[in-house]
Amino acid sequence: GLTYWAGNINIFRDPRWGRGQETAGEDPYLTSRYAESFVRGMQFGSDSKYLKVSACCKHFAGYSLEDWHGVDRHHFDGTISALDFADTYSPAFQACVEDGKASSVMCSYNSNNGVPSCADRNLVRLVRQEWAFEGYVTGDCGAVDDVLYTHNYTNTTSQTCQAVMEAGLDLDCGTFLQEHTLKARLDEAVNDALINAHLAELFTIQFRLGLFDPPHTQVYRQIPASVINSPEHKAMALTAAREGLVLLVNKNATLPLSPVVTPLVAVVGPNANATEVLLGNYYGVPPYMVSPLEGIGHYVRTRYESGCDILGSDRSRFPAAMEAAKESDATVVVVGLNQSVEAEGLDRTEITFPGVQDEFISSVCGASRGPCVVVLLSGSSVDVSSAMEYADAILWAGYPGQSGGRAIADVLFNAVAPAGRSPFTWHYGDFVKSNDFLDMAMRPNASPEHGPLSRGRTYRFFTGRTLFPFGHGLSYTTWDVVLAEISPLVVQASAIPVGTMGESLRAKQNAAVAPLLTVLSLVTNTGQVASDFVALLFVVPPGAGTGGRPLRSLVGFSRDYYLPGETKSVSFLVSASQLRVFHSDTSQ
Repeated sequence: GLTYWAGNINIFRDPRWGRGQETAGEDPYLTSRYAESFVRGMQFGSDSKYLKVSACCKHFAGYSLEDWHGVDRHHFDGTISALDFADTYSPAFQACVEDGKASSVMCSYNSNNGVPSCADRNLVRLVRQEWAFEGYVTGDCGAVDDVLYTHNYTNTTSQTCQAVMEAGLDLDCGTFLQEHTLKARLDEAVNDALINAHLAELFTIQFRLGLFDPPHTQVYRQIPASVINSPEHKAMALTAAREGLVLLVNKNATLPLSPVVTPLVAVVGPNANATEVLLGNYYGVPPYMVSPLEGIGHYVRTRYESGCDILGSDRSRFPAAMEAAKESDATVVVVGLNQSVEAEGLDRTEITFPGVQDEFISSVCGASRGPCVVVLLSGSSVDVSSAMEYADAILWAGYPGQSGGRAIADVLFNAVAPAGRSPFTWHYGDFVKSNDFLDMAMRPNASPEHGPLSRGRTYRFFTGRTLFPFGHGLSYTTWDVVLAEISPLVVQASAIPVGTMGESLRAKQNAAVAPLLTVLSLVTNTGQVASDFVALLFVVPPGAGTGGRPLRSLVGFSRDYYLPGETKSVSFLVSASQLRVFHSDTSQ
């Protein structure tokens, strides 16, 4: 119970991916910082002798597909170039290990370049030798079976045991090694020394968790059950939900709404009274779930109609929702996705609204007597271009958790100003035609194997039109941001570690992540509303968008609270590793 196979730090490379909702988004730097913070928060505390729990970096490597047009994650063999691996698919895992000090790494179901992840010696060598990983490697549940039965990488059970154990796998989430290791030992495919080396890694984690020491000597064993559902934790859940909301559209300052001006609000749509939908996937049992309807009801009188379903073509409830909108002072249309559309084992084929939701939005907003606000619950981007024609404002809530409905209402009625920024690019629906889901390449490329020309993936490489860029998020106030200083303005080449410079690999790595320059900006709240502001720092390389270079890359972010008229300085430290550009044909 003290090992947690979380978090999911794969790159959300395509909005169709069903498990993108679990990730930190599409950017390697953002995901790296998330990985570091997640692991450190889970594992470390006041007692340096023990781990609180054992956290995990998953799923290594290149995992980002569930089941798309008959190709599932158990069979998929992705083609990943050394360049894409170096600057997109691996950085978060490197940060998870080196900076977060994770005690577990999970290999994924898929194979890459013909080798199943759990049988890939190069992956574990990279983790242990170059990143100095100290922990155990586990396979995803059933991934060892896949090495033999779906990837057909080996021919016998004994060969499979040998392949994964020699590659560095310590633990099988499944029964394959339990059932077949003895035969592999008798077949002399594996020996006692190899088995004992893996057992040592597993027992080491148990020692680090204090499982063999007296409980009364361990600080973490004294944590009482009363901390569960404590006021502090409830407040944190609400804060996280509020801070994650992203205001996508706000025509003519429609939001925030006023309880005085709009005392009766129609709350309609398939997610209007949703509760479990708020939780996304992989969740515990919450003490309560506040729906959007309940949250809005704390501010104003409400009139509820479901209107339609997430999926399906039933329009019979449209008239009731339209009547509610016509008779109310404002309308909040809560639509989006749920786990029947995006989930583990389930990818989307389209990124437009499923079912008749587009038509529902236009019908209800067209009938609304007052302003019409769309609230979107989803774990990934949706083509909202049609909704933008009819709605006065659009708020993306993600899957905001147990207090999600209250957080949504707090933002709609200005108890809290929105300041969230989107962790991914919002695409038009035709993205699915220009980018083949099976193509793992990040850069724009012709894909003779899978079909049409790819326009690239994520904000760093995508060359097509977009609805909203990565980092998009509107505010209730206005801001003035001034780049005040870059110091030093010129960096000598001798200060940057290149190639094999440094006494050792570790020395070279330490030099690469040491601060190289400081970027100072001044942020002023020039409006009348107190609000958080999320500052983002991007770098644009020479020749951006050519020769495999990204268009731009995130290298820093900061969040702070500002009163009206208040100015604060925001400082970013940028390292050499954040300014590096890989050669187009290698990972160097």
